[in-house]
Amino acid sequence: MPTRLECPNPECSWVSVGAVVGDITCPSCSMLFRVRSGGDIVFIRSLVLRDCNTYHYNGVDRERNSPFSCRDDNEYAYLVNTGHFEELPPIGYRYVMYRGNSDLKLDVRDDGAQALWKPGEKRLVSKFEYGRVIRTGQFNVIPNGEMIDELYAEGPFRYLIVRDMGLGDVLMVSDAIRLMKKRYPEIEVTLATNGIYNCLFDGNPYIDSVIPISNMGFDSGFKLVANLCRLSESSDLRTIVHRTDIFADGIGIEMPEDDHEIKIYLGDDEIAEGKKLLQSKWSGRRWVGLQLHGSTAVRTWPDEHCRSFIGMCVRQGYSVALFGDHKFSWDGDHVVNFTGNLNGGITCRELAAVIANLNAIVTPDSGLYHLAEAVGTHSIPIFSTILPDLRVRYYRKVHEIYHDKECGPCWDAGCDNALACLYSVKPDVVFENLEYVMDLLNEAVVDRSRRRKRKVVRRVG
Repeated sequence: MPTRLECPNPECSWVSVGAVVGDITCPSCSMLFRVRSGGDIVFIRSLVLRDCNTYHYNGVDRERNSPFSCRDDNEYAYLVNTGHFEELPPIGYRYVMYRGNSDLKLDVRDDGAQALWKPGEKRLVSKFEYGRVIRTGQFNVIPNGEMIDELYAEGPFRYLIVRDMGLGDVLMVSDAIRLMKKRYPEIEVTLATNGIYNCLFDGNPYIDSVIPISNMGFDSGFKLVANLCRLSESSDLRTIVHRTDIFADGIGIEMPEDDHEIKIYLGDDEIAEGKKLLQSKWSGRRWVGLQLHGSTAVRTWPDEHCRSFIGMCVRQGYSVALFGDHKFSWDGDHVVNFTGNLNGGITCRELAAVIANLNAIVTPDSGLYHLAEAVGTHSIPIFSTILPDLRVRYYRKVHEIYHDKECGPCWDAGCDNALACLYSVKPDVVFENLEYVMDLLNEAVVDRSRRRKRKVVRRVG
């Protein structure tokens, strides 16, 4: 029976001293795993809800894009068969180096298969091997940044980069991939992500192939793997470093301040089709988008503020396109309702083409302002729980609004102050920022460095 247990999540440092056997939920990172009497670890599969906001099962409400570990194989089978959930990739694809002085044999699978390690040998290990080799105390983990030059010197190789979660995260990862591909053009890059996002990278010259994260395999000829799942969420730097820089570090590169770009490569015909979709119910000339719902309640602008803002737009002659995945009705002209289409009625690529035809879009801290940046459309995201600079610093067409309350930022930890940071951002303030963006468009001033002072809501006493 083992007397010392280390969490097998390579991003977690939790250690338990004492006899531990059975199902363990790490108190630090919440990973669920099973410890057998001999010390072997069995991972219990993790899932994430993809196509609706919540799913109630067995007394628990699962939230969209929030990973969790299944209690057992029965729960896993049931939830997967609903068609609403997607399996997360295993954690643990890492390069390690054996620093012992003599040969070492280690079990590498539950069936007792063994691997022979030579002193100084470096190897990419799977999730099962990682837990075993690290527990010996004779291995060092090698960052991807050290391996990329060594592997590239040997010739072209395949590199698998994995990221699940939200649309904005995947687009930020693509920025880091772009820079890596410019430095190492012979690397063949495969991006594994949520299947609904795959189409966004059609025609991207920096990404050679895109696969659904559920189809990701370890034994596929990849010499290097960057598993970015939960990387930024578990990083100690998440509240002080831009998320793109965290992803870049996981991939193995350092990004300069002056070389950033996210881009979706749409064709002229796709943009024309986006215009048809946009004008299918109303032929407007000045279009404003409004995303109604964020990924969580603490990022969602109140419905009453949305309605007031829509009324201001319509009275000033703007046409409004509504986006989101919850029911929202508006009676009257000048408004086209795309709600329910983020994951359903149209593809993400068609959605990008629609947004490319907008003059501007107002969003919560959510994926659509990233999408707008990637197609060259101005956006006005309303931030609440997260410092805007850690998301939009590298964007050129973002005009963020942030009410810097005394209780924030809370980093999505919940709210004991009735969402004051969101409710205090009034519709007239957002509309004032919209008018400012329209002035920029009229003056053809699009460079962030040349715009007037931004109307950011500051702290109030």
